[in-house]
Amino acid sequence: MSATRTTQKVVMVDRQTILALLLLGAGVSGGFALDGARAEPQGNCGNQGVTVLYGDPAELDEACGALADIVAYFRGIGIEVTPRITLRFADRAIVRSAERASVHGYFDGQQAEITFYRKSQVRPWGLPWSSALADSFLRHELAHMAIWEAVRGGPVKLRPEWHEFIAYAVQLDLMDPQLRRYVLNANIDVRPSESLLEINEFTSRMDPDTFAVTAYKAYLAQGAGTFVSQLLRGEIVPPPFVYPFAVLPGQVPDR
Repeated sequence: MSATRTTQKVVMVDRQTILALLLLGAGVSGGFALDGARAEPQGNCGNQGVTVLYGDPAELDEACGALADIVAYFRGIGIEVTPRITLRFADRAIVRSAERASVHGYFDGQQAEITFYRKSQVRPWGLPWSSALADSFLRHELAHMAIWEAVRGGPVKLRPEWHEFIAYAVQLDLMDPQLRRYVLNANIDVRPSESLLEINEFTSRMDPDTFAVTAYKAYLAQGAGTFVSQLLRGEIVPPPFVYPFAVLPGQVPDR
């Protein structure tokens, strides 16, 4: 009886090993990643530090195109970025956090992960979700990755609202020109921030659509890519924000 159980156990192990080998040998640029009982195609866009988990080849193409744009943008302003990220295209059904239920995707710097949703129920700038919008928000999340890589472990510390400022500025800079014209024309009355103090935790969270346009207009007024480069190099240091109420240690967000 003991021998029979041992034989069965060996057979089960062999089957698992064979399945793993088959999965590793299939797919594009690395095969498949196991997610419970479901396998997802996996690619790396020619970068050893990148893993893209996608549903169809078009998503992999979108990810690689967006990644190339982001790397090229930051290289163009003198910031070399070595991408280290796992990017997963996901369905809205997997959302378990109410905080993330209304977003298009999110970047987790500590885990070096981006989750990007295939569809969004939110209407940024009052627009229905489209491939052009999806492409722009994919670049937004990858810009967060680039910002994180540029400052991680270094002396430059940027508060979360400045991460958002740069990500939105780069997003609109790389946005489809026709879509960008529509967004700017629809927000013609939105002015660029006159002071760096206007970029803060409250303005970045109260109305993200308006903040995005404000950030882009301020970005242009301050020198565009040169301004971003100066922020990431610590050549321009945003002034500390003074809260209008008492805060305790740990309550002030920092990166």
